[in-house]
Amino acid sequence: MTVNRTLDTPVGVREIQELISLGATVPLTVTGSSMLPFLYSRTDTVWLSPVNTPVRPGDVLFYLRPGGAPVLHRVRRLRKDGILVMNGDAQSFCELIPPSAVVARADSHTLRGGKKRRSARSFSLRLLWLVWYPTLRLRPALFRLAGLKHKLFNKKGRD
Repeated sequence: MTVNRTLDTPVGVREIQELISLGATVPLTVTGSSMLPFLYSRTDTVWLSPVNTPVRPGDVLFYLRPGGAPVLHRVRRLRKDGILVMNGDAQSFCELIPPSAVVARADSHTLRGGKKRRSARSFSLRLLWLVWYPTLRLRPALFRLAGLKHKLFNKKGRD
């Protein structure tokens, strides 16, 4: 079963949980900047599915923080005690979550408003993530440099 409408939070979180528990695939429009440069806010969509296979580093999971806030972040690693170490691609810090907080996994995505769905476990995407993975401590500086480059070389709006 596939649901073909965008769900808004927080009411949508309950709907997502219910649909996922029924085995549905649910589209979720990405909001926020924590998953840059891989997922862009309001233009990219992830397709959430039940987690039926073991979670592994590089997977993008939809989970709930202790206060109930929904989050879409990537698994950085799995600890021996089963705790998941999660990290937004644009962030330089990690958070620990129990597997019970996971609602769904992003199994595919559409980028920049496109129509073609790509597997979230594709070889090319995993390769990009492996290159990005070691940059954790450098990310704040990398994003500052990207912002500076944008300011210096973006000619739009200039006379």
